[in-house]
Amino acid sequence: MNSKQQKILNNMPIVAILRGVETSKIIDIAAELVLAGIRIIEIPLNCPNALQGIRLLQENFSEHIIFGGGTVLNTQSLEELHQLKAEMIVAPNTNTTVIKESLAKNMIPVPGFATPTEAFQAIDAGARHLKLFPASFYGPKYIKALRAVIPSEISIFAVGGVHPGNMKEWLQAGATGFGICSALYQPGFTAKDTAEMAQEVVAAFRQARQDD
Repeated sequence: MNSKQQKILNNMPIVAILRGVETSKIIDIAAELVLAGIRIIEIPLNCPNALQGIRLLQENFSEHIIFGGGTVLNTQSLEELHQLKAEMIVAPNTNTTVIKESLAKNMIPVPGFATPTEAFQAIDAGARHLKLFPASFYGPKYIKALRAVIPSEISIFAVGGVHPGNMKEWLQAGATGFGICSALYQPGFTAKDTAEMAQEVVAAFRQARQDD
């Protein structure tokens, strides 16, 4: 992990998930996210024109953000992202082959997990950032219980159902960061819509971290 990536992950560990974003809007929306302070952007691969969108992020924002693809389920998708110089791969599941291959390509894997067994399979494969998904199903108390065994140096991103009003509870339970979709972007949003929501998310995160 390079210094840019480490700084971003330390300062603002929020992943903006642009599900269903129109290619024509990506540059304007990403610019507003960066301006608000959000510098990790994911485009799920099971969305139309995802690779084209990721290419636009690489061409226009690579010096300022960590960018990558979500719903990475196999090494073929991983290779496609590597060709686009993506820095992060996010998955809903724990696939140790994908984790190891991404690390070999100097990419940051963020595998999904639901159980301690999956978490430690991912950690043993080399992952240092985990995604609890769907977080809303398990709740903050689940992360608090997991933190009894998952080392503090392992980041846990809560993804699914996170919004400005519950960030403090998640952080106090042991979450490190968040993956946020509908509280930042929904299909049909303008760049202005996303800018307003991003400012609210960033302010809430900073306040929650200060109170934690």
